[in-house]
Amino acid sequence: MPHFKSTEVPCPQIEWQELMNSSIINDDPIASITSIQTALYNRFGNTNNSKFLVNCATYQKQYISTSELVKNENLKENNFLLPQNMFFSSSGDGYCNINSNGIWCQIAALQA
Repeated sequence: MPHFKSTEVPCPQIEWQELMNSSIINDDPIASITSIQTALYNRFGNTNNSKFLVNCATYQKQYISTSELVKNENLKENNFLLPQNMFFSSSGDGYCNINSNGIWCQIAALQA
């Protein structure tokens, strides 16, 4: 069975993490996506080995209650919150997740 990485290794790519941290726009996930993609392009160029998928979302702490009613209401209102409602598994090191300035972002390397 192959080894899969998940939340215990949020970002094995230190260079990507530094680019992401310097490119995130406070509380603006859409602008952060463009800023991060631009930083990646400027650093790695536009080759088949440097294609990236960038996801960002507003990041807020979500508190889980034991009451089923409160859980259901919490999920209805906060189903967009990441990474609390997002899980991932990777069979390699071509990804990075960070939380910074009210934004959660993820990069994944692409190869077609």
